[in-house]
Amino acid sequence: MRWLKIIGYSLIVLLVLITTFSIVMSSFYEKEIKKYIVEAINEQVNVPINVKDLDFSVLKKFPYASVEFKEVEIASTNHKSPLLKAKSVYFQFNIIDLLNKKYVLKKISIENGSTLIFIDQQGKDNFHFWKTNPESSEQPIAFELSDVQFKNMDLNYLNNYKQQDMGLVVTKMNFSGNFNENNYHLETNIALHINQLNSKNEAFLKDKDITIEGKIEVNKQQLSYKIQSGEISIEELIFKLEGIILDKNEALNLQLSSKGTDVDFATLFSLLPAQMQTSLAAYDAKGVFNYQAQVSGIFSATKTPHVEADFQVKSGNLKEKKSGYELSNIHFSGIYNNGANNHAQTTKLNINDFNADFGAGHISGNYEIANFQNPYIQLTSEANIDIAMAKEFFKLDSLETATGKLILNVEYKGYISNLQKIKASELQQLNAKGNAQLVNTHLKWQSKPYQLINANAYFEFNNNLIKIDSLTTTVNHSPVYISGVFKNLLAYLFVENEKLEVTASFTSPKFMLEDFLLQSSSSNQSEQEVSLPDNITFTFTTQIDTFLFRRFKAQNFRGVIQLEDNLLSATDVSFNAMGGHIKGSIALDNENPNELLITSNAKMFDIDITQLFYQFENFGQTALDAENLKGKAAIAVDFASVWDRHLNVNKDKIYVSSTIIIKNGELLDYEPVMALSKFIEIEELKRIKFNQLKTAIEINKQVINIAKTEIQSSAINLTLSGSHHFNNDIDYRVKVDLSEILWDKAKKRKKQNEEFGYVEDDGLGKGTVFLKITGNVKNYKVSYDTEGLKSNMKENIQEEKRTLKSILNKEFGWFKKDTTLTKEEPKKKDGLKIEWEEAEDNKTKEDTKKKKESEKKKEKTGLRKFLDKITQPNEEEVEENKEF
Repeated sequence: MRWLKIIGYSLIVLLVLITTFSIVMSSFYEKEIKKYIVEAINEQVNVPINVKDLDFSVLKKFPYASVEFKEVEIASTNHKSPLLKAKSVYFQFNIIDLLNKKYVLKKISIENGSTLIFIDQQGKDNFHFWKTNPESSEQPIAFELSDVQFKNMDLNYLNNYKQQDMGLVVTKMNFSGNFNENNYHLETNIALHINQLNSKNEAFLKDKDITIEGKIEVNKQQLSYKIQSGEISIEELIFKLEGIILDKNEALNLQLSSKGTDVDFATLFSLLPAQMQTSLAAYDAKGVFNYQAQVSGIFSATKTPHVEADFQVKSGNLKEKKSGYELSNIHFSGIYNNGANNHAQTTKLNINDFNADFGAGHISGNYEIANFQNPYIQLTSEANIDIAMAKEFFKLDSLETATGKLILNVEYKGYISNLQKIKASELQQLNAKGNAQLVNTHLKWQSKPYQLINANAYFEFNNNLIKIDSLTTTVNHSPVYISGVFKNLLAYLFVENEKLEVTASFTSPKFMLEDFLLQSSSSNQSEQEVSLPDNITFTFTTQIDTFLFRRFKAQNFRGVIQLEDNLLSATDVSFNAMGGHIKGSIALDNENPNELLITSNAKMFDIDITQLFYQFENFGQTALDAENLKGKAAIAVDFASVWDRHLNVNKDKIYVSSTIIIKNGELLDYEPVMALSKFIEIEELKRIKFNQLKTAIEINKQVINIAKTEIQSSAINLTLSGSHHFNNDIDYRVKVDLSEILWDKAKKRKKQNEEFGYVEDDGLGKGTVFLKITGNVKNYKVSYDTEGLKSNMKENIQEEKRTLKSILNKEFGWFKKDTTLTKEEPKKKDGLKIEWEEAEDNKTKEDTKKKKESEKKKEKTGLRKFLDKITQPNEEEVEENKEF
């Protein structure tokens, strides 16, 4: 206990002595020291320094006496914000020196503040605040610094010239050494936290703890700093550093080397730029990373040194978190070099001997990226990939379904600025060679109505062209075989709204046109929408065993199918259908996105007339349907119709112009004919058999116009003409020639016949009845035609035959700008009218004929050319019409 008392009393006495000493020192030296320090600082700097208060203390930094500058602010040379703000700046002196009247500054400590280092767009900084040639004068203060410390300082760095900014918190920063010597040993010990480090909008090292330790040999005369050993620790990563730094006033000349051994791959990922970290956030990484790097050249506000690095990755593993799929057993080496200009534009990264397992498959290759501002990529790669794994692993979100295998052997050169947002122009300009195979592949796209089922293909790459030697697949429900050339295929598959151009041969055992028109995935057929793709152009030389579209079914289909500018056309078409053979052309025009215009012309031979009406859905009308006719037909037909996106026909816009011969036919329960039974009471009208029927039919604006048509049978001969509306309003003129047997039956109603109509007996026991049928099939009126029909049977549908093109112009509103269409001349007022007995002279006729022939030869393109073809019959067709 006695010893404790002695120690306690000694400490109290010591404390009293120190306190007394401190008071005495402050009384004798405070004013002088403050004065000398202020004078010394003012002599060295050329910017204002504001200090709120100065305080001298022996106790605060004991065993050193200190002068504390409180609330210090040092102005910037070229920025409105101060260079430095600190709550306290301590200048520390040896106490023994002070007692001997020696004012030797030993340490400086800056605490609890912030500093801003700023470089403007011209490269001028704000921290050169000291005088380059200070006035020489005798100062009582000597500088023998051995320690400079920063504690709890916010450091902000903003370089507008290089588009860089950094924010960090310095927990401690110590520099110790004999700074007064020309050559001395400097030791550094730094602990800081980086809040953010940005370079050209790229974020690096966000929220990272860093420690730096180093031993440096300083040569003040040569302004050189030789790093004998340095160690930088970022999180758990340790990087070794050594080399020489030469101070060139406003720049540094660097000759440094660095290396890292067995660096953890996962931790290394955390040091990548923020944008890359976001892209890789869905992955876990494992493995080790080794590197050696050299940094050489000038580093300043405006210049970047040269950087070269060699690196290797061993036993790497990259796992996609959600699916669990991974690239495993990754090995590769690489070289980084920022090029002759030490700039992103001259930077190059090489990945050599890349090898990785991908499920049961494998990926290998060599890759190079040059010019980091506008990346130019060169690669050679071989891969055997499970497509289902690749979809999940590589985030191929444009695919809804993907299965199968891809075997790839490719060489590629081209610009790709952003792998997440590949530009169409980059894919169009690529330089690619190689081949690829699809094996048992199923692909379904999110934004497209098509899917490839069980696709097997062999591709050859030739820049932006892809040659398909063979592609067998099922598109939705249609099995197809394709070989040909695809242009811009990659851009079409991976970039929205890109166009695909195809020239190929196309073979299919069963082709369903609706599979290629659907734009909606609805399972309800009435809700499905159809539209021609506006970003596909193709020419297919086609062979189809079975062609299906709604009810229509064709066998042995041959022709050339083209799609361009929303116009799908089939030319030189021939196929078997409806029991016969058909030649012709057809076009589907989707220029108006809300409508589909279908036009065609065809010659049909030996057609089953019942199937014709059934498969063409009674041509959109109900007056005469598939149940009313039987027989074999030869038909020449021009057809035009308009459909909406749900394949509902616009009945006002159906046009048919046809000439028809039906042989060995039957007319069954046809309502207008059945109406005659009210007058002549004959059961034979229900089923009229005939050897041959000749007619011409026009459908326009929901009206079926029937030209003079003769039906001859053993029982009855009918001559019929008139109109039948889609709402079943009718207006027919009928001439009935009765056989001897039927005439006897009809005479039983002779009184009624003679009272209401005109009956003629030809003197051979036969009779002729002239009738008209008007009204609606549900409420019609049959009466005798006593005026017009006997003497003026209608011979033609119209006085003047209009071409299909004129109909489309006048009735549908198309071809308004077509100057080849003849406009109606306005009627002139009555005046002097002279009729010449002689015709035009021969010269005038010849000139007129040449002018017409010249107009016919005008070259046209697109749908107009196609319509010209189908609306202007050739000589052969004219001759056929004469037979009718």
